[in-house]
Amino acid sequence: MTDVIIVHSMHGNSRNHWYQWLEHNLTLEGYDVTLFNFESPEANTVDQWIEAMTKQINVRKKDTYFVTHGLGSITALKYIEMIDQPIEGFFSIAGFKEDAENIDLDIDLSNVTIDYDNIKKKVDNFLRIEF
Repeated sequence: MTDVIIVHSMHGNSRNHWYQWLEHNLTLEGYDVTLFNFESPEANTVDQWIEAMTKQINVRKKDTYFVTHGLGSITALKYIEMIDQPIEGFFSIAGFKEDAENIDLDIDLSNVTIDYDNIKKKVDNFLRIEF
């Protein structure tokens, strides 16, 4: 069974937007879904998100996909950079890179770096959807 990990954006939580709908439909299709949830309006640093991810997410096998949105995209990339387990795929929906400017004044990307060469070795497939 394929694992899917859904990571929401900063403004919201796992219960708003389309996250629960996607979890429900993927579960009906036979996927094992983890819906990451981080509710803290003060938590606007990637490090705070990574700390919560390490408590909630367990990448157990290669047959795993991340579905991410907004700040969830960059934090999931940083999380993948830190783990040893390679994964099958990464979907970024309206995500951005750490060098993005004027995304949101509440998001602190200072001192955030992503080792994309490292991540490319761990993720077989990337898909990006932008609005």
